[in-house]
Amino acid sequence: MVSLYLSLGSNVEPREEHIRRALALLEERWGMACAACSALVETEPWGCWKGKPERFLNAAARFELPDATSDYEARALSLLADCKAVERALGREEILEYDADGTRIYHPRPIDIDLLLWGERTLDLPTLQLPHPRMWERDFVLIPLSQVAQGPLAERVRQALASNKEIH
Repeated sequence: MVSLYLSLGSNVEPREEHIRRALALLEERWGMACAACSALVETEPWGCWKGKPERFLNAAARFELPDATSDYEARALSLLADCKAVERALGREEILEYDADGTRIYHPRPIDIDLLLWGERTLDLPTLQLPHPRMWERDFVLIPLSQVAQGPLAERVRQALASNKEIH
């Protein structure tokens, strides 16, 4: 079995219910229970937002999946498609908007699910990068991830959190 780590967030009420429902829908799709889920962490929105966004509730989850050595890329894309389907089922609309400088403008979302890591493998596709390319600089990902990370990843997350505090 290989650990798959997810980040989940919501800034549309009922935020907690959106996160819990997303996990339940993923468990249903994947036919397995979530191995571990963090506590919910409330954070300020990150990035450039349309209007005045509500605060986020964030969580991290770990699923233990069979190793996909021979078809890793296809399986990873299938996991991403499942996450996007759950987002849509919970009312997420993918609105891509950018300002004049090319900076993305974010919109409120009932649920956001990001694949963070799947074992030790890497993937660099236009639609999916593993590990998630910005996870190490985002405390709203690292704080909940620190509660579910295992093995060497747990120490790496602790070090990243300490390093981020030194920068801020």
